Amino acid sequence: MTAKEVEERVENIICDALGLDKSEIEPSSTLMGDLGADSIDFLGISYDLQKEFKIKILSRELFPQDFTDDPQYVDSETGKLTSEGLLMVSNKIPFFDLGRFEDNTEVNVADLFTVNMLIKYICSELGVQT
Repeated sequence: MTAKEVEERVENIICDALGLDKSEIEPSSTLMGDLGADSIDFLGISYDLQKEFKIKILSRELFPQDFTDDPQYVDSETGKLTSEGLLMVSNKIPFFDLGRFEDNTEVNVADLFTVNMLIKYICSELGVQT
């Protein structure tokens, strides 16, 4: 399987889960902000990814709630990552694309969950080069 095939299959799953047309999805689309996903949608997407790719996804790996609820990592009033949170994410969760935030020190947690993040995660799980 190629990275392009993974991308197509992930995008199809997201389209089905969120009732979207493929033209509405870009790799940089955020699941919550751009595509309108909520926590229930994340569960469905995670289930569908496991079924499609025949892998086991631990929820804390793909959608790590433990850090989003920790005030050390996320400001509870703004939803923005703290400096400790940004460091933790960059060190422990390699699937998040932090490069697009280089000039912005205020990163909203919701903006971390992108289509590309899912593609990178699945490729990593399958041993597919991106």
